[in-house]
Amino acid sequence: MPSIDVLDSTIHYEEHGSGPAIVFLHGKPSSSHMWRKILPLVGAGRLIAPTSSAWAARASRSATTGSTTTPAT
Repeated sequence: MPSIDVLDSTIHYEEHGSGPAIVFLHGKPSSSHMWRKILPLVGAGRLIAPTSSAWAARASRSATTGSTTTPAT
């Protein structure tokens, strides 16, 4: 999954297509993964679905602490 560093956070995102950008946002507790079946079907523009940096940080902490919390699908 591509990512970009912004200030002191890393934002991961899904991206499809080209042209004018359309941004798909998710709620809590979810991630850009919820758009995985929708993005390929839209077919117009540059489709971007970022994962909230707060949720990404939570998922990272879960991985290092052994928590069973995973992003919702």
